[in-house]
Amino acid sequence: MRLMLCSGIGLVIVIAACKAPTGPSGVQHISWVADPSDSAGIHAPDTVKVGTGFAASFSTAEGGCRAFDHLAYRSGESSVTITPYDRSLAVAGEACPPYLRFFTQTAEARFTRTGADTLNVYAYLDNGLAYPQLGTIQKVIQVIP
Repeated sequence: MRLMLCSGIGLVIVIAACKAPTGPSGVQHISWVADPSDSAGIHAPDTVKVGTGFAASFSTAEGGCRAFDHLAYRSGESSVTITPYDRSLAVAGEACPPYLRFFTQTAEARFTRTGADTLNVYAYLDNGLAYPQLGTIQKVIQVIP
């Protein structure tokens, strides 16, 4: 399995400003996925041909003192896990910009064997609680000859 990376487009929504946490600027954090409902947040074909590349996308949210940085990936025998990262732009004692931006992240994947493969996105997920929790959303993709 092979996964190549590229990233995407944004939408800006205004929210209340927050105070920046103390800490160094540039620190990387795992991103927040905007649509964590089962596999609904992952947009990829249900069936692909073995050896043929396809696009897989999902939305992340950044704002305030965070900005998208990169996608990391890990390939397994029958799965690919994508982890989106953003970086801190915080300056100690300064207010964060008052907005939330949604970005479509897109990765190009190519499976090298037939059968069912799983595409995972590991990120912070909005679970309806006060703070998002780290978790995984998945999409099973059938790989045909």
